[in-house]
Amino acid sequence: MSLRVALASSLLTSCYLPIQPQGGYAGDPQYAQPAPPGGPEAAPMGAPTEPAAEPAQAGPQNYSLDLKNECRETVNLFIGDRPPFSSGTYTTLGSNTSTSYTGFAPETIWIVDDSRNPVSSYSVGAGSQRVQILESCTGFAPR
Repeated sequence: MSLRVALASSLLTSCYLPIQPQGGYAGDPQYAQPAPPGGPEAAPMGAPTEPAAEPAQAGPQNYSLDLKNECRETVNLFIGDRPPFSSGTYTTLGSNTSTSYTGFAPETIWIVDDSRNPVSSYSVGAGSQRVQILESCTGFAPR
């Protein structure tokens, strides 16, 4: 049995193959990996790199709305997603009256009937806007 161990030991040492590192190490061109197609060359270790571009702002942005009622009657309004099925704010705007709203866009302003059912809506985007309620009391238009 000791002959088998000695023979196996000599076979293992004679079959030894050096293992090359994957990707090599910095500064050794023998093991350098090519850059991926269309990609930038790899910067040497310790070299300054370009900062990554900041992602676009995806969150809500501020809005300012100036709303004037051109209707001859007081108009019922709802500020929120979908009357009467979502939470929001019910309010009124008297005839020939203006008011201002501020908040986070997007926001929806609804004209609602006396039963709080939707008649018309206006989607408020970011920034300042001037809008009027039409004389027909059933819609919105820019001012």
